[in-house]
Amino acid sequence: MNATFIRMSDLVADTIGKQQLPGGYDALMAGSQLIETSALGTFENLLSQFSYPIEPESLTVSFDGRDDNKETNRAEYSSLGTRFRTLGVWDGLGDSTLPFFPLPDELRRAMRGPNEYTDDAFLRFATLEDFQHLTDKRREYVQIWRDSMGGFDKFEQGLVDATISELGNLDLMEHIGAGTVQGFLPLYYSTLDANECAGKMFGGAYYAQPALYVDALVCRNTGTELLRVDDFFGTNDATSELRLYSPTTPAGESRFDWRPVELAPGESVVAIQRLLFSAFGQYDPQIGGRRSFSKAIFGPTQLPKGIVMGGESYPFDGRSHNTLIVASYAGKGSCPYLSSWCDQAQEWVQLGKVLTHCNAADLEGEDSREFGDLRTKFKLVEREHERTTIRAAKLEIETLSGEVFHIQPSKGAQYWPVILDIGQMVELEFDTPVDLRPADVTKTRLRLRGYYENYLQEDFERCRELALA
Repeated sequence: MNATFIRMSDLVADTIGKQQLPGGYDALMAGSQLIETSALGTFENLLSQFSYPIEPESLTVSFDGRDDNKETNRAEYSSLGTRFRTLGVWDGLGDSTLPFFPLPDELRRAMRGPNEYTDDAFLRFATLEDFQHLTDKRREYVQIWRDSMGGFDKFEQGLVDATISELGNLDLMEHIGAGTVQGFLPLYYSTLDANECAGKMFGGAYYAQPALYVDALVCRNTGTELLRVDDFFGTNDATSELRLYSPTTPAGESRFDWRPVELAPGESVVAIQRLLFSAFGQYDPQIGGRRSFSKAIFGPTQLPKGIVMGGESYPFDGRSHNTLIVASYAGKGSCPYLSSWCDQAQEWVQLGKVLTHCNAADLEGEDSREFGDLRTKFKLVEREHERTTIRAAKLEIETLSGEVFHIQPSKGAQYWPVILDIGQMVELEFDTPVDLRPADVTKTRLRLRGYYENYLQEDFERCRELALA
């Protein structure tokens, strides 16, 4: 029996028992059985309430520490058409793109600030008070931007507002009590900027959303005979609230009363033991380096120290392997975000950024997304400090008989071009022929033509003047 302690991103953990990923991870997890643990229940609850589906064009899987030399293995996985779920921190939120934190007073201060750009600076850590009346604060924050852009009333009914809450998973942070642990959720501040990429063009407060790491134990039958695992033993902590993380394993041992499992040769049992939140370190010019943040545990934990087989307890010998598995899927840079509607699941599926290389009017171009099933409803959201111009949209549908339909939008855009400023979105819906059956569709392709432009300095000056009026 071989024991490995692994630390996974939420996206990787959600694939256990469902689908395999490349890069060595599949060999470790092959034939795995997932034990019902308290931490697993907490993880599934977070996913059901706060995750969203994604269908990335590609996935990068990093697998660290598998071998004695502790090398990092990376594998590119063509994930087109594969649906994953994530809590949203592995989609490129890092040094260059941070979500807003809705503190209206800080936004007003940014708009009153000097014309020259103030680099990202650590403001303070979030408190419980910051999360009080969060809905009202979010609404006021969005309204300030609406007013500063002269209002959005110039657009027809096809354009509706998208809330700033789509930048990051603030509802998740509120649920876990991110403001209750000192040093956990860092807030940053900047004045308005027009000289960086749009991911940096924030004003007011924003935050570094902590990543969720899922700690688990994998025990694999490396022998040639069937093995029965009766239980595991270790330390229990039934605390449900967010609390500071300690790398020291607590004293004390007790059996977990997990269900027995039988493992054929080569099969594994996986036990999720702990959920760990940790924010990415941001470079802070105030200290001339990266500022460290507190790690925190959420929900009950059960940390195995050994295994029970045949009525006997066998402690782990301390030589168990440790590894880190992370899957990331985001592209860099700015641009609008595309989602498609899934009729079967009744939810929006995020597809990532489009028109990524069309970042000026003279670079107007076309982008497309392909699907192996019928998709007829899409949403374009402008989340960043830029203006997107969509000149045309078309849906192509291929069928089993070889017939190809070219369809223009029937709902959403009342006129072209469609122009989206920060906080706006447009839904595009395409009517298919009445006799077309979804089962006959082999491929759907959405084509978009347009470009986006970063806000210029005069846009920021206009924002500042209107917001302070």
